[in-house]
Amino acid sequence: MARRTNDRGWWQSYPRNVIPSEYGDLITVEAEAATIRSYQPEVVPGLLQTAGYARAVIRAGRKGGTAAEIDRRVEVRLERQEVLTRADPAPPRVHVVLNEAVLRRRVGGPD
Repeated sequence: MARRTNDRGWWQSYPRNVIPSEYGDLITVEAEAATIRSYQPEVVPGLLQTAGYARAVIRAGRKGGTAAEIDRRVEVRLERQEVLTRADPAPPRVHVVLNEAVLRRRVGGPD
């Protein structure tokens, strides 16, 4: 990890208004994690969201956001998910606890 300190992650090419430093920190930790645990009683975690679900959640949280801004944020969210299918290093184990209502609630359409 120390040798890779100066390596730039894919997320660092995005402007700060799309990926604030705190979000960049989260992506950095996810990229290095062997295990990810998440407790999400109200929404599906970002690593498991579909594009439509992510768009609806992001739009709800950014009322003044333009369609282009929302699209960029959805793009980042979906790109984050590639950590789950990578070959090297092995993807992290993911453990998620959800409220059952999260699975039943329609957000972003039935898909």
